[in-house]
Amino acid sequence: MPSKSIPVPVKQNMPVENRATLPSLIGDEKIVQEIRPLPRLKTMWFISRIFSFLIFIIILVVFISVSRHSTTGGATWIFTLIMAFIGLILIWSIISIFLAYNWEYYWITNKRVVRRAGTIGHNFYSVPLERISDVMISRSFWEKIFGIGSLHIQTLAGQFSQQQGYGFSQRQGGIGAETALLALPNPEETQKLIMELVEAKRKREKLSF
Repeated sequence: MPSKSIPVPVKQNMPVENRATLPSLIGDEKIVQEIRPLPRLKTMWFISRIFSFLIFIIILVVFISVSRHSTTGGATWIFTLIMAFIGLILIWSIISIFLAYNWEYYWITNKRVVRRAGTIGHNFYSVPLERISDVMISRSFWEKIFGIGSLHIQTLAGQFSQQQGYGFSQRQGGIGAETALLALPNPEETQKLIMELVEAKRKREKLSF
């Protein structure tokens, strides 16, 4: 007898006019939920980036001041050049935050979890449900300050992988995580949904791992 699939209700948290372009679906794949990260993610990226730059600038100013007093001069133009360079990096960093947020979008289907991410261009990253071993809720220092939570998806094949840091990385997951869904409206509910889909797929396809 063919095994019966476990039905999972379709959930969508975005109005039709605000939904992103869907990724290519595979065969009988259906979208169960699609998610846009909370706008607070932009604010968190911006504040954390400014904070990092301020610390760097303070250290740089102290270093240049000490250098100027210990040399015969000639450090002023170097300091000006460095500050101009830092200013350009900061401007691009701020612009890239808004570009990155604009591309950030997630889909959960009956076969995989898909993340779209990028800055100028974009890529789709997907994790098949059968590869998912755990879904962890993250509330880092900055996430707690801004009242948001994210999901880090751990896979059987990527237990010891380490990709880019939190920031607004393109394939970020941290140690042991394949990817991450950032600043979710309801991370607990999404975590439960993904694990239910994983369990349903394993039962349907009789997977033992």
